[in-house]
Amino acid sequence: MRQRLGWISAALAALLVGVLWPTTGRADPTPLGATAGAQSPEDLLRVPGTPWVVVSAMRSEQSKGRLLLIDSRDPQRFQPLYPTEKAIPGGPPAATFAPHGLSIRSLDARHQELLAIDHDGDVVDRFALQVEGNERPLVDRVTRVALPPACSGNGVAAMPDGGFVVTCMSDPKDGAVVDKFARGEATGAAFRWTTAKGWKRLSPPMSAANGIAVSSDAKNVFVTEWAARRLWRIPLDTREPASVPTSFLPDNLRWTDSGKLLVVGQTSDPRTLLSCQQTKRPCPMGYVVAEVDPASLALTILWTGTDETYRATGFGSGTGAIQVGDTIWVGTFFGDRIARFQRVKR
Repeated sequence: MRQRLGWISAALAALLVGVLWPTTGRADPTPLGATAGAQSPEDLLRVPGTPWVVVSAMRSEQSKGRLLLIDSRDPQRFQPLYPTEKAIPGGPPAATFAPHGLSIRSLDARHQELLAIDHDGDVVDRFALQVEGNERPLVDRVTRVALPPACSGNGVAAMPDGGFVVTCMSDPKDGAVVDKFARGEATGAAFRWTTAKGWKRLSPPMSAANGIAVSSDAKNVFVTEWAARRLWRIPLDTREPASVPTSFLPDNLRWTDSGKLLVVGQTSDPRTLLSCQQTKRPCPMGYVVAEVDPASLALTILWTGTDETYRATGFGSGTGAIQVGDTIWVGTFFGDRIARFQRVKR
């Protein structure tokens, strides 16, 4: 989730499958460790077949936007991916680069494509990565695809046909978007892009469309509707979309090694989260890490964080999680660290 005030200032039916409220999981989220030093590390993903993790450190009043790397074999520090001192053909301007959601796909044994929502120009940046075994990935070049009109993008997910799907959270020119979020009114949707046909809307209108993921068979797209507290499964054939409610504001989505979805979100409300920094009030740090069965959409809470655990650990307001071996790494849009937790075994 982009730093919330950043969306606003910089750019700012369905078939219900049944009420599957989450069960309660562990409530003592003490991290095994943390990687500190990057402001607003909102989204993260693993580079397939390597020990490397890519982090989207969002542009904010405190720091410039960056893509960073962490070596999971020694996860104590960040390393630069983009920008670096080396000029990259087609690379977005370092001074205004504003990355957000991430996705990646393998092209061949030595090359992968990293996709990043970029709020500088409202585009999808397509980073061609050179990947040599366990060596640090390098950017070869960048191309860009403009987002749909009136779209402040959030999440992106690669499709096997070379295209991708994205979430448009809101119209960046909508000055009433916070009020609409607070009321759960429609502000955006999910879209699909292909080389042949360009953009096509694929979801119903949503209130703050946020995280997005594609099933391994590319038959379904999963989307979180942040402000309305819903999780959607949207078939790419003639079947009807399905959705379930959540007890939190669902943010980013990532697949686990066992084929479940990890979803992280905040336990506050949209207006409070979007206004706390501007009003100089303490920002709420509560969050939930949950696992979703993609077939039933049943959601199980793995653990929760609170303002109290934030004061004890320095980590709160989680936005997204990835599985790295027997650990779960969680990012945030507040603060400067990624927390690493022991994976909950059930």
